Amino acid sequence: MAATVEKVVEAQLVEHIRDALQRDLIDNVPSTDPARPRLVVLGKYDGEYNGIVLSVHADHPLGFNRGRLNTSSESSRPSMGTFRPGLLPLESTGGSRFRHIFGTVQVRSVLDGYQPSEAIAILALVKVRVAHCINLETTWLGISDAYGYSVYDFECTDDYGYSSGGSGTAADVHWIDWIAHCQYPNRRSY
Repeated sequence: MAATVEKVVEAQLVEHIRDALQRDLIDNVPSTDPARPRLVVLGKYDGEYNGIVLSVHADHPLGFNRGRLNTSSESSRPSMGTFRPGLLPLESTGGSRFRHIFGTVQVRSVLDGYQPSEAIAILALVKVRVAHCINLETTWLGISDAYGYSVYDFECTDDYGYSSGGSGTAADVHWIDWIAHCQYPNRRSY
C-alpha cells in the first residue's frame, strides 16, 4: 500500500491546472479541432509524441535563466497599496511574507500533414487557449496548505508561449510560464 503524501501548494496547483486544461482544451473542444491537444500530463512526458501534448510543471525543466521571468509579470507583483480589504488576511499589513512560485506548461507538438504556416496558426491558438484557461480560472485563488502558504494571485507571464526550438515548425516545443503569488504568516520574532 502506497503512503499518502501531504500536498503543498505547488502540488495542488499543478493538479488543478492539469484538470482545467483537460476540461477546457480537450473535453470541451470537438475532436475535429486541429488545436485540440491529445493529452495533458503532470511533469515530464516520456511517451510517443504525435499531435499536441501538454505537460504541466511546478518549476521550469530548463530553469528560469537570464532573468527572462523577472520582467514578465510585473503587473501582478504585490504592493501593500494594491490590496483590497479581504484579499489578504488582516495580519498582512505587518505579519505576512510573500513567495512566488514559477511554473510552466510545455506544449510539444508533432503535427504531421500540416504545412509550416498551418502549424504556426495551430500552435498560436493552443498557446492562447492555455493562457486564457489559466488567467481566467478563479478556483485556484485561496488554495492553501498545512504550512500556511495561500495563493492570492495567479496568471501567465506577459511573454507566454516562447519557442524553445525544434527541427521545424511542425515539430516544436513551446513554454507557457505562469506565476503563483502566495502569502504566508510571518512567525519570526524580531
